[in-house]
Amino acid sequence: MITTADAVISLRPGVEWSMNGDDVEGIIWHTEGVEPLTSAEVQAEIARLEAIQAAEQPRRQRQAAFQAESDPLYFEWQRGEGTEQAWLDKVAEIRARYPDPA
Repeated sequence: MITTADAVISLRPGVEWSMNGDDVEGIIWHTEGVEPLTSAEVQAEIARLEAIQAAEQPRRQRQAAFQAESDPLYFEWQRGEGTEQAWLDKVAEIRARYPDPA
């Protein structure tokens, strides 16, 4: 879940601030000359960050599946304890389960 604080950090990187509450009106800017944020800006940034997070989820799941399921089969094949086909089948299964979103 992306929070207001996440959005502020993204919109104003390197700026010092604190927050009293969980909305834009509660932001206290400690860096001089910082342009205040509107609620609309923060909500738009939250939506943008959530879209990025959602798009990355299948890629993370795919990577985790490769590490947990196919990598061991690959190393077994390399040691002569398994077959290349078992590894290739697992890779194909994972790719079907988690298609590359790109």
